[in-house]
Amino acid sequence: MSEEIKNMSNNFTQTFRVSPSQAVVIGLGTIVLAPTVLSLLKPVAKATLKTGVVFYEKTKANLAETSEVIGDIIAEAKAEVIEEQK
Repeated sequence: MSEEIKNMSNNFTQTFRVSPSQAVVIGLGTIVLAPTVLSLLKPVAKATLKTGVVFYEKTKANLAETSEVIGDIIAEAKAEVIEEQK
C-alpha cells in the first residue's frame, strides 16, 4: 500500500472515528445502496430542474415585456424632444 493511501485511510479513520473494517462495511453499503438512493432522488432533481426552467421562462418573458415598455418610453421621449425643438 502506498504512503498516500495509508495517509488517506488514517485521515478517514481519524476524522470519522471508525475502524478500517467499519470503513469497508460503510463503503460496501454505499455501493449497494447508491442505485436505490439515486433512483429515489431522481424525481426530486427532475422537479427542481423543472421549477428552474419554468422560473427561467417566466423571467425571460417578463424581461422582454419590460424591455418593450422601456423602448416605448424612450420612443415617446424622443418624439417629445423632436416636437419641442420645432
